Amino acid sequence: MTYTAPGAVTDLEITKAVDIQVTKNESEARRVPNAVKWQDNEYARVELEGKITLTNYRGAPVDLEITRHVLGVASAADHNGLITKLNLLETGPIEHPVWWNWYSWPSWWNQVNGLSRVTWKLSLEPGKSVELGYQWHYFWR
Repeated sequence: MTYTAPGAVTDLEITKAVDIQVTKNESEARRVPNAVKWQDNEYARVELEGKITLTNYRGAPVDLEITRHVLGVASAADHNGLITKLNLLETGPIEHPVWWNWYSWPSWWNQVNGLSRVTWKLSLEPGKSVELGYQWHYFWR
């Protein structure tokens, strides 16, 4: 962890929060063929859903901010999750997966899709767990 001055705020990578166990499960919920047509091309709508489960093994309550980026459009988030559609040209640095820079994105991707961020802020009591659910979709041909 990098140094943070007393009273300041920092982001701690979730894998480094040793007292907070995290699991993430995602699955395809539904696929709708020919859901949208753009420039004489038809695209299927791929609908997905995910859950992030956090458990606090620390002996004290913790205040957490959880951020999940998804390729496509986030459509729902429980526990008062805030959904933001991002502009890749103006959004600050995002931690991309390893494959991000070597994958050759199709030229149509940004015309029918985008990037979304879901953010939750919550307090988690010692020994307690919370399951954060979210849904999103993207178009593919």
